[in-house]
Formats: sequence, structure tokens, C-alpha cells
Amino acid sequence: MIQKTKIAFFGVGLVGIPLLNQILTRLSEDYDITIYSFMRVDPACIPPGIRFRSVPNHLHQRIKYLVLMLRFTYDHLRSPYKVLHAQSAFPGGVLARRLGKLFGIRWIVTLIGGETEWLPHVPFGDLRGCALRPLTKEVCRDASLLSVMSRYQAELAKKNLKIDRDVIALPYAPVVRPWRKKECTLPLKLLHVAYHHPVKNHSMLLRCIDIIRREIDVRLVIVGANYGSKFRQEIENLSLTNHVTIAGPVSSKEMGSFYDKAQILIHTSWYEGLPAVAIEAMACSLPVCGTKVGIIADFANSFTIGVDVDDAVSLAKEIIRISKDPQRYEQMRADAYRWVMEHDQSYFINELKRHYDRLTP
Repeated sequence: MIQKTKIAFFGVGLVGIPLLNQILTRLSEDYDITIYSFMRVDPACIPPGIRFRSVPNHLHQRIKYLVLMLRFTYDHLRSPYKVLHAQSAFPGGVLARRLGKLFGIRWIVTLIGGETEWLPHVPFGDLRGCALRPLTKEVCRDASLLSVMSRYQAELAKKNLKIDRDVIALPYAPVVRPWRKKECTLPLKLLHVAYHHPVKNHSMLLRCIDIIRREIDVRLVIVGANYGSKFRQEIENLSLTNHVTIAGPVSSKEMGSFYDKAQILIHTSWYEGLPAVAIEAMACSLPVCGTKVGIIADFANSFTIGVDVDDAVSLAKEIIRISKDPQRYEQMRADAYRWVMEHDQSYFINELKRHYDRLTP
């Protein structure tokens, strides 16, 4: 029996997210995977065939580092790891950096969130004036390979972290669903998928809907958690009660029906590394319109529509324009779907395996 190459993953919340579970499950077919997590998770969320090491949530961060280092050392001395892969610079990247230096193992860090930005008005991001900024710089500088979710994020990493090295843009990819027919009939059906947080700029979202509904009939469905009474009051204040529906949290199995019913995905964030919802929408043959962040910025003016952050007027105009142009609407859908077919989950897995094999001694 051929022994699989051992890989250790480091991070927070590495399991339980359907897209990551799919990727880890497929990787486990070719690699022996152990996850070292800074938080406990429901055992039912852990993909079969993957070992999981974690520490109690209540422990101090330094104690968590120590416990995970000891667990890793014990595992590594029994059966050596060949590659380390950290999801995010902190805390996973910090731990991978220390262990990589200690045991002479090559390692990858993937930036997945706000490691490349700091938005004080939100507030959001890791590059605030504290210990996180120098730690993030050290992790990104010393990693054997540095990967990000989009070219947009890669440019921010070079600019804000002063990184002078190769950065690989390798976005997570979902399983592509069969092509679906869609038409922009009225009322125009928009979909927004995000948890409620200031970085998602829901004020812009509602302002955009308010502008659109003055010209065409529109319906917005919001999927996600934490939409409380304050947000619902904003909807009422703009007289959008008949135009906006909050569906709340939805399981991954149910999301397909929301993508099928929608005609356009709208995303209004101040910042995104990817976001995964944009890729998922394209994989469901749904056009994406939003602010120029993450992969929306990468493909703006080709097969996504991207406007400047917080520019509700421009986004509303673009959505109205595409809703009245069936040919452009269909072309956007087809181009986005073609791209995601070429960069599907199999492509992502093969690229990741290629990098792992390159780093394996």
C-alpha cells in the first residue's frame, strides 16, 4: 500500500464550511491530512478520513499555541509531515511559521479574509496599528508559498504589506451546477448572500434597491444571519417593505433554489478577499453585480459588473441597464459560467496538489 504524503492544516474554523469540507474531502483522497484548530467544532462537521486536533475555546491564545505545538510535535515525531498549510496569517500562519522553522518543513499560507486591509470606519481588517501587522508581514515574507483568493487581494497584499515576492491568486471553487435558462423579466429578482456586518455595507444595498425600484419593479431576497430589528427598521424607513425579504440563514442544500430563482446576485461590500458567494453564483449561471472588491474587481467590465465602493447610484444604474439588455445579460452569464467551468473545484484541487508536490522534498 502506497503511503500518502502527510499534510498539516492550521487555522480557525477550518471545518463546517461546506465548500472547505468538499475541498478537504477531495484532498484526503491523495494526502494524509490532520487539522490543527484553535477552536472546538462539532465532530459531525469533520470530514471522514481527516484527523482533527483542537484546543478548548476558553484557553488563552498563548496556551492554545503551546498545546497545538506539543500535539503537532508528538504527531510529527511519530510520522513526519511533509507540508504545512495555514489558512490565514493569524493565528494559523504564525503557528505554521514557527513549526516550519523548528522542524525544517516547507509551508504555505493562504490569505482568506482581512489580512491585507484595515478599514477603520467599519471597522474591519487585520492591519491595524498593533502586533497583528508585523506578524502578518513576517508570515507572508517567510512562507514557502503565499496564496490569496483574487488578484485584487494580491495587489493589496503587495501594497499594504510591502511584499516584494510572488503571490499566487487561487480562488476557492465550488462544484459547478448544470446550466440554467434565465430571463430578466419583471419584477427583477435580486439575491444578496451575506451575514449582517458593517463591512458588507448594507446601507449601500438598501440605497441601491431604493433607486432601482423608482424605475423598475424589483424584489430583493437577503440570505444570511444577524439581521435584527435595527436593519428591519431601515427597510421600513425607506419604504422598502414590499421590495425586500429577509430569508435568514439557509443551509447549503437549500441555497441552490435561491440561486435558481434569482436573476442577479448583488454584493455591496467595502472589502472582500473573494467572496465565495460570487463564485457560487457564477457556478449557478447567475450574473454578479457589486462593488469592485475581490473577484468582482478582477473581472469587472468583462463578466461581472463592478462599481466603486459605496457608489449606490452607479450600481443601481448598471443593474437597471443590464435588466433591459437581454443580449448583454446572457453574454455575462455565459462568460462567467465558462470561466468557472475552466476553474472549477477539480482545477483548484489539481493546482493545490501541484504546489504541494513542488514543496515536498
